[in-house]
Amino acid sequence: GPPAAVFPLGKYLLSQHASVAAVATLLIAWVAVGTVTLPAEIRFFGARFAFSRWTLAFVLSIALGLVMGVIM
Repeated sequence: GPPAAVFPLGKYLLSQHASVAAVATLLIAWVAVGTVTLPAEIRFFGARFAFSRWTLAFVLSIALGLVMGVIM
C-alpha cells in the first residue's frame, strides 16, 4: 500500500506503546509486500519470481524490523 496511509497508523501504535520493532516491521511490510500487485507480477514476471520476491520481502521485513528494534 501507499506509505502515506500507514504512517499515521505507525504513529498511533507508537503512542500506544507498541515496540519500535513491531511498527518498523509493519511499515516495511506494508510497502514491500504487495498482495494487490501480486497478480500483475505473476503475469509480467512469472509465478516463480513473484512468489520469491513476495516471500523474500516478507521475511526481510521481519528481520529489518527486529534490527530496528535493537538499534532504537
